[in-house]
Amino acid sequence: MHLNQEQIESLFEFVENKGVKYYDVQHEIVDHLATSIEYEMEKSEKTTFDQALHIVYSEYPITGFAQYSVDLENSLWSFWIRKIAKTITIGYGIPLIALLACLTLSVYYTILTNGAVALNTLYYGITGLGLLALYVFGRQFGKSGVEMMLYSDFIILEDDLNERLLYYRVLKLATLFMIIGPLFLSRLAYIFVRDQNFEFLSGLSYSILVIAILSSISIYWSLAVILYFPGMIKDVIAEKYNHVVIA
Repeated sequence: MHLNQEQIESLFEFVENKGVKYYDVQHEIVDHLATSIEYEMEKSEKTTFDQALHIVYSEYPITGFAQYSVDLENSLWSFWIRKIAKTITIGYGIPLIALLACLTLSVYYTILTNGAVALNTLYYGITGLGLLALYVFGRQFGKSGVEMMLYSDFIILEDDLNERLLYYRVLKLATLFMIIGPLFLSRLAYIFVRDQNFEFLSGLSYSILVIAILSSISIYWSLAVILYFPGMIKDVIAEKYNHVVIA
């Protein structure tokens, strides 16, 4: 037998009331509970849903889902990192390498040709694209771009974490990391280029090449967050937790 939607929703409420904060962790626990409850109800037709839930939950330690949640968070953190890493390499191999190579060369020669102007444009362009990526991703959860960037247990103490995914936090940290590096280097290079006595753009500049490579990766990442990740998360959740009704 399978639990109905009302029973599944009551499990989500039960798990949330037990202090499980991340939405994907809730799905993991509800999926496990649903399977165990169905087994108990199949063993005896007289066992009600509430009785089966009591039997299953009594098997957990006195701390309830506390340690189980921590273990699941650690597991899901690794899962989402692997999933994100795999997702951003859509097109794999030669097509992706060719795309990044073309973008890198374009940025590189634009900087060599236009100097400080190109670096300044790159700085504000990556900033704007990164903020747009954070905004688009944050809107999936009904949050503003500012809330997306500031999200932290320590900064927003009364945040509605039950409506958040651990995935949300992983991708946010990755996005910030990917845009901060190029921003810092391009701003540093801009300062040097403005110094007329500093030979920075003569010949093959490995410094500019590094900036071009990191900037290209950052642009690619931001576009992936804007265009691909919003749909990807829905598909992954639906596939990963297909045993339970997605609340």
